[in-house]
Amino acid sequence: MSNILNEIAKHHKEWVSMVRTMGAGGASEDIVQDAYLRIHKYATPEKIIPNGNVNKAFMFVVLRNIYMTHCKESARFNMVELSETKELIHEDNLKWKQAQYKFDGIIEDSQEDWHWYDKMLFNYYKDSGKSLREIEEETGISLTSLWNTIKNCKARLKETLGETYQDLINEDYELI
Repeated sequence: MSNILNEIAKHHKEWVSMVRTMGAGGASEDIVQDAYLRIHKYATPEKIIPNGNVNKAFMFVVLRNIYMTHCKESARFNMVELSETKELIHEDNLKWKQAQYKFDGIIEDSQEDWHWYDKMLFNYYKDSGKSLREIEEETGISLTSLWNTIKNCKARLKETLGETYQDLINEDYELI
């Protein structure tokens, strides 16, 4: 069977051109390769090379059938460019993002009366994603001082925003 595939592969460019004229475009090579696999698996040598030459009509039918299958499969899936996905935000996700944005604004507003040191340290801790030990090494502020400051800031936020935070968690976005 490999001799037969070698004989068919001699016309590879012709097969690719044939599939491109059907409208396959960039998938032409893949369709031809799929045809080779299917011929190897299912076809008999008598159908492919009946009189010493490759039966081009048979190859056309095989390629057309594979192309039609390819068209049906690609029609099932809506192909979307990655750049277009920004516009495909689910409505619930959009509501959550808007609520999160409002909540972040409320956090900033509640920090208005904080001491500059507490505000700076808490925001750095929240935004950097670093551990207290990493911040200690980076800034030289003692771990105890960092821990106490962050703990006190969290307690103030809990006291001020506890109910609003529960609304965010419970997806009661209109209450925020």
